[in-house]
Amino acid sequence: MENVEKTQKTISIPKFAYAGFFIRLVAFTIDSIITSSIASIIITIFSVSSEYTLMGLEVRLLMTTVISLFYFFILTYLNNGQTLGKMVVGIRVISLYDEKLSFFDCLIREVFVRYIQNFLKILYLIIGFNQNKQSLADIMADTVVIKDDVVDYLFEY
Repeated sequence: MENVEKTQKTISIPKFAYAGFFIRLVAFTIDSIITSSIASIIITIFSVSSEYTLMGLEVRLLMTTVISLFYFFILTYLNNGQTLGKMVVGIRVISLYDEKLSFFDCLIREVFVRYIQNFLKILYLIIGFNQNKQSLADIMADTVVIKDDVVDYLFEY
């Protein structure tokens, strides 16, 4: 019988540091300030340029909501999972199954589920109780939010 040597294989599996509730809250606050500012500017320009100088509160809220959802969707999709707030605190959204966030992932996460979460803010507390720190939007879109600069590699032999 021949001597058969077992070779050791090194498998590297990335292990991410998931972004928790408070760091995500800081990023969301920064993004909210940005979207509110953009919405105020657009509403002011729209009000001045139209014959209706005083828009109803409902119209202002609708425009602010649309601008906010558009901001989160476009920036997350075009900036590899980051909005300006996420860039500042160093976190990003990644897909659990794909290399890059798809248009559909961003649409579900940043428009449909975020719209629901904005009305039922208590749903954000799911982040604190989920093993991977996922929000309802993350669960629905199969994504996670990670700290951008922390990736450890596990080596198995």
